[in-house]
Amino acid sequence: MTHETPLRGRVDPCPRPLLPLFCLAVAFAFSAPSPTRAEPARLLSLDIEELGAIKIDTVFGASKFSEKVTDAPSSVTILTRDEIARLGYRTLEDAVRGVRGFDVTNDRSYDNTGVRGFTQLGNTATRVLLLIDGHRVNDIIYDQTMLGRHSLVEIDEVERIEFIRGPGSAIYGGNAFFGVISVVTRRGRDVNGVEASASAETFDGYSGRLTIGKRLANGLEFKISGTNFATRGTPHLSYPEFRETNRGVADFRDGNRAFKLSGTVSYADFTLHGGYVSQNKDVPTGSYGTLFRAALPASHSRLTAAARGAVR
Repeated sequence: MTHETPLRGRVDPCPRPLLPLFCLAVAFAFSAPSPTRAEPARLLSLDIEELGAIKIDTVFGASKFSEKVTDAPSSVTILTRDEIARLGYRTLEDAVRGVRGFDVTNDRSYDNTGVRGFTQLGNTATRVLLLIDGHRVNDIIYDQTMLGRHSLVEIDEVERIEFIRGPGSAIYGGNAFFGVISVVTRRGRDVNGVEASASAETFDGYSGRLTIGKRLANGLEFKISGTNFATRGTPHLSYPEFRETNRGVADFRDGNRAFKLSGTVSYADFTLHGGYVSQNKDVPTGSYGTLFRAALPASHSRLTAAARGAVR
């Protein structure tokens, strides 16, 4: 049973002019007292009251009731809202990639979650359960975990994420064979007004979010959030398997457009959750019976577009 904070980053080679300073810093670090070594000694010196006052994170998803992570029958990682902001995660997919043991693959159609290497392109990730505020939200057709732009909530709406490793089938069913990802969203009182955000990215991508939340004096609490996202995707993708068609190059066939709307209303012991997600994803790989390099008419419906080279 462990509780960890995921870290992401990359260490670049040290430039030669900085090598003496680096060696000096290393020598100083080894000569200075280690806080890691001092921590167990400090804990041993505390009395029973001080030990009881140490804050230990709680987890709900491991057993369906709140308990300390030290008592949970699983290896648990808790990612808080503050850690999400500091690590710069932009989607739930990014957060999963930064946690030990979890990974995400993208086949230019869907983002699929794997655990400990049990994932591959084309795998619909049916053995990882995704919960949002305690409700199962895996896809009802393929049972896949929705983490990309087609997820029900935006990362800005997340209060904390619990990553629970190991089989949870006895509690949640077959979808939890490899693990459970439990997302706890912010409440109306946490927003307490109006929030708006916008972002831009490469390949002509943009997104905008508007969130309204409040807790009224009579106890009624609500939160409504809407997000719009669009990108042209990677402009030039090469697939040797289709070399007879345009030399196997798919030009501007990786676009993605998504809109989502979610809301929560609660009063006393009653809570109502609702959400709507629409995604139109171009498929450049010719999968799902689509035509390689087929254009996506903007005026066509999702079902018509699926026959012409796009999928939900």
